[in-house]
Amino acid sequence: QNNNTLAVCMIVRNEEQRLPLILSDIQGLWNALIIVDTGSTDRTTEIARQFGARVVSQPWTDDFSAARNRSKDEATAAWIMWLDADDRMEAAHVKTLQSLKPTLNNGCVYALSVVSKMADGSAESFLQVRLFPNDPRLRFENRVHEDIAGSVKKYGFKGAALPVQITHTGYEDPEHLAQKIQRNMLLLEDDLAMNPGNIVLRFLY
Repeated sequence: QNNNTLAVCMIVRNEEQRLPLILSDIQGLWNALIIVDTGSTDRTTEIARQFGARVVSQPWTDDFSAARNRSKDEATAAWIMWLDADDRMEAAHVKTLQSLKPTLNNGCVYALSVVSKMADGSAESFLQVRLFPNDPRLRFENRVHEDIAGSVKKYGFKGAALPVQITHTGYEDPEHLAQKIQRNMLLLEDDLAMNPGNIVLRFLY
């Protein structure tokens, strides 16, 4: 494997409006584009294939980690970057990431700055691990607010932040935001029922 090869991995459903926007933003960034579709009834999969994606169908099981892990398991590139259909990236940040690819260390996972635009016009900024080596030991955990933090710690990976920004637009619409909150609460309650002592899940809830 070329150490610089990058697979962009996404999980989607009914994203015909937003998917072409993010894929246009990052076109040329990936060596492979992996799209796990969880039951689209619109043109999502057709659009993904038009961009050269490998589309994999997987039934939705109320578990974001299961879908994320499926997407990374389908990838053979040296590096995994995960994105959502409602993400956007400015050209300058795509260019910065391209320039940093040769410097990546496969013993390290990388956080990017995520700016989440909210329904009230405000924006929240936070760091989130979005880029990591394609190592089978790195697994997403939790049904919602999924991350790889547990396996990063377990196997001794280091962490670093890159000067690259992703804009998340999924919370801009009040109705969509309310639907996501209701969905996330139910998934968190299911996770907490099985792991009542998990401090991270309790914080998220």
